Amino acid sequence: MIGQLLADRYRIIEVKASNIFGETYVASDTYRSGYPYCIIRRLHSPGETLRTPQVLKLLMRKRVEIRRKLGRSDHVPEILDFFEENQEFYQVEELIRGNSLSRELLSGRSIPEEQAIHLLQAMLELLVFIHGHGVLHQDIQPRNVLRRVPDSKLMLINFPLVSTINTPDLHSKWQSHLDTVPEVTVYKAPEQLQGKPLPGSDVYAVGIIAIQALTGLTANLIAEMRQTTESGEIPWRQRVQVNRRLAEVLDRMVHPDPKLRYQTAVEALNYVRQIGGTTVETPAFSVEFAPTPPPAIPAAAPLQPPPPPPAKMPIANV
Repeated sequence: MIGQLLADRYRIIEVKASNIFGETYVASDTYRSGYPYCIIRRLHSPGETLRTPQVLKLLMRKRVEIRRKLGRSDHVPEILDFFEENQEFYQVEELIRGNSLSRELLSGRSIPEEQAIHLLQAMLELLVFIHGHGVLHQDIQPRNVLRRVPDSKLMLINFPLVSTINTPDLHSKWQSHLDTVPEVTVYKAPEQLQGKPLPGSDVYAVGIIAIQALTGLTANLIAEMRQTTESGEIPWRQRVQVNRRLAEVLDRMVHPDPKLRYQTAVEALNYVRQIGGTTVETPAFSVEFAPTPPPAIPAAAPLQPPPPPPAKMPIANV
């Protein structure tokens, strides 16, 4: 794939990630001055039915429409383009340089309580933003939270597509993949694992990340702790001493019963901010998605191929 030109425009520079659902590339946009880099996500067809390509096309278009609702912001990468080529579907998005939280949450090393509160508040603010636009992430985990360089702002990346696919063969492939990755499932609330995600499901994931940061425990250890209780609650308090109010907030964020959890990110954020004495207004939340016109693509002829890229791209939103 290196050097290949997609849509007669995007030249592949590096393959950054690959799994059963697709690949992620760093590419150079040859239509724009300076040949800026971007991220291209290619979706594989994990099913074998004749309807799958049509279903995937509809899902990809809806995914792009949903992401475009978020617009340009400091919270998520901007969607730049969407195209189909050789019955494969591609999404082009802004490249963001930074480090994922997975690089910060190291095993055995806990962060100070004040720092954990700041992290918790920043992540909940991300949820307030996307939920306010009627979007659920459904795959909140450290590798999908990016700390942008150079301003250290947090951004959400890797909005999933497969969680919206309900056909039996695709669900089977996805579930079998999850069953081998406990460090992924630990961030998913019980109702989400049953295919019924709620706004509180994203709140649950953020709570797990905060507990991980405070205790220095790995995701696998937290998953094992959750399995030791019949209720599914996590006995994490025995691993670290923290402010009682903060502990109560986190326990409620990760409660296995969604009815006993914070129902919205705004509600959770207000409780976190009460520790610091501030609150946030509740935005409208809607799950209705209206189509958004695609962005205009320059009609000019492509520029000449860019100069040879570096041997390896810097860290980015992949």
